[in-house]
Amino acid sequence: MKNRYDYMKLTRRLAILTSAAVAVFGFQLAHAQTSVGDYVSHAVSGNHINFALEGGAKVRVELCKTDLARIRMVPPGEEFIANEPYIIAKYDWPDVGGAVTDEGTYIKIATGEMVIRAVKSPFKLDFYTEDNTSLITTQSNDDRMSWNGSARSVSFDLDASGREEHFYGCGMQFAYFDLRGHNIANWQAFGRRNNLTGENEIVNPLYWSTAGYGILLHNMYRSVFDFGKAHPSRIKLDLTEGELDFYFFRGPSIKKMMGSYCELTGIADLPPKKALGMHYRGLGFDTSPDKDKWRIWSAADYEAVADEFRARGYACDYMSTEPGWALNRGGLTYAPAVFPDPEGWTSRMVKKGFGINHWMYGSLRDEPLLKLMQPYLGARNLVDFTIPGAVETYFGWLKTNHFDMGVTGFKDDAHRTPDESVTLKSGASMRQYRNAYYFILYEHLYKQYKATYNKRGFCMWQGNLYTGAHRWPVFHYNDLSLQPNMAANSGWTASHYGPEYSSWHPYPLVLFMNAFATFWTDNEWIRGDVPWAMHSPENYLRYLKLHYQLIPYVYSNLWEQRKTGVGNVRPIALEFQDDPATYSIGKAVFYGPNLLVDFGYEYDAKASAERNRPVYKNNKSVYLPEGKWIYFWNDKVYDGKQTIDLSGTPEDDCAVFVRGGAIIPMMPYMNYVGEKPIDPLIVDIYGHGSTEFTLFEDDGESFEYEKGEYCETKYENYGGMDIIINARKCPGSYRPPQRNSLFRVHHDGDPGDVFLGSMALEKKSSQAGLDAARSGWYYSGGVIQVKFPDSGERMLLGISSPVP
Repeated sequence: MKNRYDYMKLTRRLAILTSAAVAVFGFQLAHAQTSVGDYVSHAVSGNHINFALEGGAKVRVELCKTDLARIRMVPPGEEFIANEPYIIAKYDWPDVGGAVTDEGTYIKIATGEMVIRAVKSPFKLDFYTEDNTSLITTQSNDDRMSWNGSARSVSFDLDASGREEHFYGCGMQFAYFDLRGHNIANWQAFGRRNNLTGENEIVNPLYWSTAGYGILLHNMYRSVFDFGKAHPSRIKLDLTEGELDFYFFRGPSIKKMMGSYCELTGIADLPPKKALGMHYRGLGFDTSPDKDKWRIWSAADYEAVADEFRARGYACDYMSTEPGWALNRGGLTYAPAVFPDPEGWTSRMVKKGFGINHWMYGSLRDEPLLKLMQPYLGARNLVDFTIPGAVETYFGWLKTNHFDMGVTGFKDDAHRTPDESVTLKSGASMRQYRNAYYFILYEHLYKQYKATYNKRGFCMWQGNLYTGAHRWPVFHYNDLSLQPNMAANSGWTASHYGPEYSSWHPYPLVLFMNAFATFWTDNEWIRGDVPWAMHSPENYLRYLKLHYQLIPYVYSNLWEQRKTGVGNVRPIALEFQDDPATYSIGKAVFYGPNLLVDFGYEYDAKASAERNRPVYKNNKSVYLPEGKWIYFWNDKVYDGKQTIDLSGTPEDDCAVFVRGGAIIPMMPYMNYVGEKPIDPLIVDIYGHGSTEFTLFEDDGESFEYEKGEYCETKYENYGGMDIIINARKCPGSYRPPQRNSLFRVHHDGDPGDVFLGSMALEKKSSQAGLDAARSGWYYSGGVIQVKFPDSGERMLLGISSPVP
């Protein structure tokens, strides 16, 4: 905490000086733009290569890894600022062993995976492949690293590698997918359909290029990235103030760069497994002419609805409130008129299998809490997390009044981040912290919860997020209705987008996007509608069952995210980076590595802005990349590298395709996650390809997995004919309960025989016969069901003949 406080004192002083300069001279008008001067000398110190330049500017190249470098520039008379403690998780890197040599016209910095050429005149940085022959990208000759008063900028030549570049990132953009030709403001703002500047509630000054590199601007102030719109031949990064400080990622694979990004900004914690179930939010809408009265559900209403969820067989894991549960419209103290016995209510709900998540609204409003937090509150009662003790005091109150009672998280509905004129108690400016304020505050709360309970119970639904949001269980939502682009764009940094099912949102898009979101949320705050009384309840239940059945697959994907940086929901262009046909597809995603999901609707940003309401284009043309693809609903096989027309398929059938050779672990449907042990463990196997998949299992709620308390089982599928079930690997003492395995092999025709090792299994004549048996197999409807005890030992499953 001391390091954070020291950093804050320094940045506050800089902010005061900058504010004074702006007040006296005006923004960016008092000075002409000045670029760095020519090379004078350089000095090497470990991973740092420091350049002295004519005119007094300084540039530092810091090698972090062989595929990652940090670039910093300060104008004459300035020094590099201290490292901030919030966004970047790792500053200390082992020696990269880079070779630095003088090549006459440039200084060569070779890492083994890339070469950085520091060109002497004019001084700029060029980035080459490891053999120093192929250009990746280059800073522009006439607009390289520059400053203008407090403003900073850097430019790169567009298409410098010789191939047309396409760009992705800058947070969860709703209007755009491919950013080429757009100008994007990285500035947190309330999402509005008529704001097409890139300002958004989820911002991240990061972009990936299909040319095989990426850039993360390490600066929390407002910035603008221009991808060839204002400057047709260049990419330009402008920032209003602060240091020019950016990280350069070398691919060529974007997936590989995402791994480095997560190592740099933080490895993702696993969410509670329960969070993968359905979150239902009840009625809390003000419909009364007297605005001091809220029409909301009481504790008894919530409990009655919860009981009906269970009675009707609609799975649900969280029963969550909306406005009105607490005093002061957004406060955190239960309103006794509607929640007379919150402790008893919470206890009963938890015993019924429901987690509790409450609605809140950014700034503090409770008198006892305001009094307690007074030393840490600035304008608009915002907590100043930069002051030692602030977060600990805030968390202590939440612990006593909510967490100890069984509440497991909140939905912060702030959305409208305070403008840049607001200051925190310490004097810290929202010019610097606007983008990251809520993200940093709630990360502090998350860490306090983790340290206190050693449980993954704490979950946040958050409107405003920033760089690093992938590293803890926070789920973004907004009031922009449904945004397919946001779902796809969330995958560029493995963050989580929660589209929110609401009965007034367009059907069936609302159903498709929630079924294939990592976290399903049904938010009925306006009408209080319930699933069994909405449009097409039978289809709601069909997709809800599928969502729950896929939880072992999704949970395993989130475990892989900790290793690779690649999330569960991901854009098609990430999976097929070298296929230009994928570069503009924002209406489809991969759900894990094996399910391609096309939502069938495109968001029309221009028409939505003009009409100020969401406008969608129905588009049931689906592009299938290279490979074989199996239509989920009928197992029809399609060749890849083509666009197919699904306009004749039922409206309620989402376009879901299984990758050839896929392995998809599943579980039986249940009322809530953990209601009962998974038995049988279901594994769907598809032909037309060979793949592998690793199932991850642990207790689902603690952080003991960090100590090795988990199990992994690796499956290998060779064309749907030979399946290898490798021995379960369990580093610690955790073991899953005893169970059966049920392999469902999608196969065209009765195989005749099925072998487990060298032993032929008994064929059953009916589904009932297989259900009653300890082991055996049954073929029906193009699926071979194979049942046997899951021993955790290595087993070979052969279709038609034993595995050789």
